[in-house]
Amino acid sequence: MTFAGLLGLLAVGTVQADIAVVVNPKSLVSSLSANQVGEAYIGRVGRYHLVNLAESSPLRAGFFSKTTHKDAVQMKAVWAKLTFTGKALPPAEAAGAAEVKKIVAADEKALGYIDKKDVDDWVKIVLLLP
Repeated sequence: MTFAGLLGLLAVGTVQADIAVVVNPKSLVSSLSANQVGEAYIGRVGRYHLVNLAESSPLRAGFFSKTTHKDAVQMKAVWAKLTFTGKALPPAEAAGAAEVKKIVAADEKALGYIDKKDVDDWVKIVLLLP
């Protein structure tokens, strides 16, 4: 295991927050499974405009672990390959929950994740990851 992978596992262990996967409130999507979200975030489902929290966010490592079963280094490699081959654009990166909500609220195809405590009327929860 790489050092970054070990850090990712440690970060997952320290994150106590419930992670809310969110979409625009007007979206017709009402629920998604962790597998469906993971497939989107590794580029296998292209119908969403993906939003990531910043690399420094402790939620990011937990989110990747719970949905894609990959660590941050592996996810960078996935998106580097997809971008290089022209198959997909990487997810937008948001500095925090407020920015994720702003992006998701403005785009009916956006899919993001935030701490459950930050959810408000700007977004709709489609999956809750404990």
